[in-house]
Amino acid sequence: MAKRPSLTDITSLTNSSAINTLSQNWDAIEEAFDNTLSLDGSTPNAMNADLDLNGNGLLNVGAIDVENLTLNGQTVTDLASVPEWRSAWVTATSYAKNDLVKTNGNVYICLVAHTSGTFATDLTALKWELMVSKGDSGSGTGDLVSTNNLSDVANVTTARANLGLGTVAIESTVPVAKGGTGATDAATARSNLGLGSLATENSITTSLIAAGTLVTEAEGISSNDNDTTIPTSAAVKSYTDGLLTSGSVGPTATTSGTSFDFAVPSTCTRIVVQFFGVSLSGTDDILVRLGDAGGIETTGYYSGSRDITPVTNGLIVFVSVASRTATGHMDIVRVGSTNQWTAIHSVSMNAVSNSGGGSKTLSDSITTVRVTTNGTNTFDAGSIAVRYWT
Repeated sequence: MAKRPSLTDITSLTNSSAINTLSQNWDAIEEAFDNTLSLDGSTPNAMNADLDLNGNGLLNVGAIDVENLTLNGQTVTDLASVPEWRSAWVTATSYAKNDLVKTNGNVYICLVAHTSGTFATDLTALKWELMVSKGDSGSGTGDLVSTNNLSDVANVTTARANLGLGTVAIESTVPVAKGGTGATDAATARSNLGLGSLATENSITTSLIAAGTLVTEAEGISSNDNDTTIPTSAAVKSYTDGLLTSGSVGPTATTSGTSFDFAVPSTCTRIVVQFFGVSLSGTDDILVRLGDAGGIETTGYYSGSRDITPVTNGLIVFVSVASRTATGHMDIVRVGSTNQWTAIHSVSMNAVSNSGGGSKTLSDSITTVRVTTNGTNTFDAGSIAVRYWT
């Protein structure tokens, strides 16, 4: 807005000087109007200098049309919208100008409001502009550890050390000395570890020797790992018997005769002679003798039974009365891998029981067990059987 013009007062119009002053006043008023903004938009309607409102505001402004707008010292170039993050680009979606989206690792800004179709087509149509490009890919591909197996590391020793691995990491089959099995299959692994086929059994229920497991639960030893039942002595004996290969001879009736021979393998380590109601015709006692390739040996024994004096002609079982019937057994066991044998027996008879023991060293491997008497009596009742283990 123009400033107020400076006018000169005229006191008289009688001279030419006054007339000149009047003309100058009209010139000043005209110039002032020329520097005044019109309310109706007619000319003059322009300002040639800055407008200073001295801290006051502009009221009732309809529109502002300017080339530059400065707010708090910052030049504003576009007030269309503030950029908004829209995450991943999606087709058939309405986007506004300055929306930001991500696709193929790049970030784009929307230049023109539109409904998305195909991104490549929209990009070519200048609806989007690249704002942030994704970083360049490295020379390798995939995951360094799982894909390349560190094959692109020149110093594998350093690579293992960086990963906290020892030399066992490069073993194709870890040896037993390093905590492995040294094998790629189960059978070789068991062999390398000194394990038998029993290692593959899920439970232990039947005969160990032939079938590869132990004894049956019916014999008193359960296959249940949580079973706390204490097996009977008979079950334990059955279990230990099953650990060896066994065989038997007889039973043979002893209703007549003076001696009975039972053949046994030369490899046996234990022999049990079983008596079932055996009786003699007189007052003799029963003798058990051992034989080898040289025949039945009748000397070199040391044996006693009940309270009789020890004898040297056989392993003796006390009877001494014709009416007595002997029931029980004699257990004969080899000492280590020698040909030396020890024996114990326990026999019950009518109102009498006895026990005893003895030993005998053979000249060769055992072949025969003979049951006879220490006199001339004959057998007249019962039976005898022999069981052996190798």
